Amino acid sequence: PPARLPEPPLRDPSPAPVSRGRTRIPGARVSPLRCRAVALSISRGGVSMAFVTVWGGGATRLRLRERGDLQARPLDGALDVDGPFFSPDGNWVGYFSKGTLYKAAFSGGTPIQMAQGANTALAGGAWLDDGRIVFIAPDFKMMAMPAAGGTPSVAQISERDGLMIFPSVLPRRDVLLVTLCTNNCAQQSLATVNLKTHAVDTVLAKASRGFYLPSGILVVVQSDGTVVGAPFDL
Repeated sequence: PPARLPEPPLRDPSPAPVSRGRTRIPGARVSPLRCRAVALSISRGGVSMAFVTVWGGGATRLRLRERGDLQARPLDGALDVDGPFFSPDGNWVGYFSKGTLYKAAFSGGTPIQMAQGANTALAGGAWLDDGRIVFIAPDFKMMAMPAAGGTPSVAQISERDGLMIFPSVLPRRDVLLVTLCTNNCAQQSLATVNLKTHAVDTVLAKASRGFYLPSGILVVVQSDGTVVGAPFDL
């Protein structure tokens, strides 16, 4: 029989490259209530960042930065803003100004008015993979509308035990992470909301924000400011 060729030696997979950097955000806008929230958003690919800074006279401005940039640039026309969030592909940024929802191309251009009647005290929105944008109304109903434009409709009504704020996407259709707040956010918890069944399930008490990572880890900012992470079963 022909001689067998030796099998190639097994190689350990090369570790992923590590990138380190420091991001300094002078004048970062922080929520005035008892919830640890900075108006900052990072695109899903980790390439782009959008954040809100406070400048002359207390006005706020939206600034954008790509990973390779040394400095952030202001988004023209985006003044008195809060609650930025990215589209799934990172090409668009949604934000709120004076109770109105806007979107703008990350590359620049004139912001587009999307809808009025958004919560300004705790502004927050999420851009879903199915082409919808969800945001919180002044009465803490969760509203949904097409990202291409249209009329908002009620997607979820807040529960008695907590007002919904800070929606965050999960890689599961029609299910979001939200923060539940009591009056003035004295107590907070992280929950999931199913926009089809309208079920609300508590994930963790005494938690201010939650973010799902592509690695399957749920990162949670707790009410005392500590950050924890754990595997999360979708």
